[in-house]
Amino acid sequence: MINLETKYMGLTLKSPVIMASSRLSSKVANTQKAEEYGAGAVVLRSLFEEQIMAEIYKSEPEHIDDFHPEAADYYKNISKDYTITQYFKLIEETKNAVSIPVLASIHCISKGQWVEYATRLENAGADGLELNLYITPEDPSQNSTDIEAHYLDIIKEVRSRVKIPVSVKLSPYFTNLYQMADKIDKTGVSSIVLFNRYYTFDIDIDKLALTSGNLLSSEDENATTLRWVSLIYGRIKANLSAGTGIHNAQTAVKQILAGASTVQIASVLYKNDMKSLSDIVTGIGSWMEQKNYNYLDDFRGKLSKVHSQEPHSYERVQFIRQDMDVK
Repeated sequence: MINLETKYMGLTLKSPVIMASSRLSSKVANTQKAEEYGAGAVVLRSLFEEQIMAEIYKSEPEHIDDFHPEAADYYKNISKDYTITQYFKLIEETKNAVSIPVLASIHCISKGQWVEYATRLENAGADGLELNLYITPEDPSQNSTDIEAHYLDIIKEVRSRVKIPVSVKLSPYFTNLYQMADKIDKTGVSSIVLFNRYYTFDIDIDKLALTSGNLLSSEDENATTLRWVSLIYGRIKANLSAGTGIHNAQTAVKQILAGASTVQIASVLYKNDMKSLSDIVTGIGSWMEQKNYNYLDDFRGKLSKVHSQEPHSYERVQFIRQDMDVK
């Protein structure tokens, strides 16, 4: 009997496939479909402090600078609270509509707001919290140690203030990702998500203007995640969740073989439809049946570096031999 249950962030999920944070997860109807098609959990669309502040700025009354300072602050707080309250409503409505765990997601630009949002989302009933954590290194005088220390300060502060499980969604842009993952793990987080996919821009050479890059991932983009999941698995206590470029059951199975507890998907749902989630879940089960595996733990991490007889194969990044012919 195939059992797809998995433990993630201390929660029991009916499958390892999670609907990732995106516009799709901001609609309750989509989460209901995700549960119907076998999702183990959902991460709600991120609550962005930066976006909230931008919306407040756009909606400010004309001549707000002429207001009494307390009146201006009152207006801004009311506007912020309205947006956050809408997110609380999404949590409540989603939890009432589905039985799978509902994880909130936040991205802030100031340390104090990370803590405020985290505690308020916990009080709103979220089953867990994903910290969508990235700081763009724009200041040339700020070194990597300072940036990493800032990350850790935020994580520690949030961890000290909430009781629900916390995960950290990272980028691959660290000089020593091993060390950073280890430091984050020591803060007591429940999981690390590898990796976040960020907005990219392109250049229109005809209009001489910036345009948006590829909004959706391609299957090829799973390679970086696959490498680092396999390298980090077994070295930390926190669960690993694989994201970016997971478009089918085969890729999901690869990530679990590398050591992932869960996989997170979004782009494939946009490219095809919500039923793609069912295809991935059933595909994992079919592969397990073919290989005579009954549980995910029977093969999780089987092809990670820690269990490999050729660990150097996971570390090599340069081409030694190229088999393609150039015409």
